[in-house]
Amino acid sequence: MSKRQEIDPSVEQALKLIGVQLRLFRVKRGLTQWEMEEAQVSYKYYQRIETGRANITIRTLVRVMRALGFEFSGFCFRDGRITKVMERPPEKGGAGGG
Repeated sequence: MSKRQEIDPSVEQALKLIGVQLRLFRVKRGLTQWEMEEAQVSYKYYQRIETGRANITIRTLVRVMRALGFEFSGFCFRDGRITKVMERPPEKGGAGGG
């Protein structure tokens, strides 16, 4: 057995698709990769996620989605795109408000 397990090509493709979609969500929100540290994800790790070079856990994916203003409600692929992602409604009376 090798020191590092090889990742199945279909898994690599899924990781790249997730990264592309997260980048689209981030850009749509006008956030930088640096600002993703709000999700307790380091800048370097987040870069690797967006480029499909990190094997992101579901726990981290949920944190990132929330930081981007989305709820994780079934993350599915169809035609190379992620579907079934619901935008989280803005919080009322958030920090610094009123």
